Amino acid sequence: MSGELEQAKVSVIIPVYKTEKYLRECLSSVCQQTYKNLEIIVVNDCSPDGSQDLIEEFARVDPRVIPFKTRVNSGLSVSRNLGMEKASGTYVTFLDSDDSILPENVETLMRVMITYGCDLVMCPLNIYNEATGAYFRDGYHDLAGLAKFEDQGPFPTRALLGYLAVTNVSAHGKLFRLKALRERNLKFPAGLAFEDNPFFWDFVSSAETRFCVISKPLNYYRAVRIGALTSSRDTYKDIFVIFDLLDDVFAKHGLTQVVANDLFRYKVIQFWYWQGGRGGSWPSLDYLRRAQVAFRKIPAEVVINGSKRNQAKVRILNFSVILAFFIFALFRDQRFRSALSDLRRTLSLPLSLLKSAVRR
Repeated sequence: MSGELEQAKVSVIIPVYKTEKYLRECLSSVCQQTYKNLEIIVVNDCSPDGSQDLIEEFARVDPRVIPFKTRVNSGLSVSRNLGMEKASGTYVTFLDSDDSILPENVETLMRVMITYGCDLVMCPLNIYNEATGAYFRDGYHDLAGLAKFEDQGPFPTRALLGYLAVTNVSAHGKLFRLKALRERNLKFPAGLAFEDNPFFWDFVSSAETRFCVISKPLNYYRAVRIGALTSSRDTYKDIFVIFDLLDDVFAKHGLTQVVANDLFRYKVIQFWYWQGGRGGSWPSLDYLRRAQVAFRKIPAEVVINGSKRNQAKVRILNFSVILAFFIFALFRDQRFRSALSDLRRTLSLPLSLLKSAVRR
């Protein structure tokens, strides 16, 4: 195993855009890895700050740092896809330029990859909230739902399909066999948030691939960053496009019936989460209109163990979720609250006159 560890090159792909503040910490954490056979592909997505100067500084000192630059600002997915296209390693891992990794990250993942002969190794994440300055771990990024798989294996990746709603699909904290990605021609969908979802589930839906999960967190993930993509524009709308892409992924692999219940649960959870306050001032009614279209696409007949009772449950849940959030959104909507206030003021006038007349 030590021989293969010495020979196998790992490509680390780092997209960069407006992260000058964090980039030195990120690149330093990669260059200081205990595993030395690295190819550090840094893709500058036309960042308007001083990121390019930092990238060139690291490239002059460490020949493993290979800079690339997109012609126009194209987004995270395009940068990652370019990195995969240029990669020459046997294995590949992804890191966002505002995050960092522990010194033993790559070595630990590689030892598991080679020992068990798998195609994917996953690890939990340490999370940092820049708004509060706190580090924490949660059940989702902690891979708590996958505890039964930890530190053993390998397992067929399709075993993850039963954990669709609780599996952290983000690209960081994972080591992939690059050949397995290229054989499936996998790419991140351009121009969308939540781009990791179809990429990850397309990969694990293969009947041939195997995975392992380790219990030790090896990444520092800046989950809440001031000015980050998910807090600076209406990315929540993209979740409904992702729903359609996931439907296509599972249909392509003939898994629509297999994942039906878990996929529905996943959609409900995502629907709740992104409506629930990440953006703070979202147009709730617009969100719900999109949600209604998305949920109407789910036929009750796809539910496995397809009794009429289960089918009825899907229809009832479908209706109740939309109704509940419609009411919730109305009360969050400023125009609706203003209308209620106007109505109360309108009603208070005749009531006050009536009370005055009674007193007389």
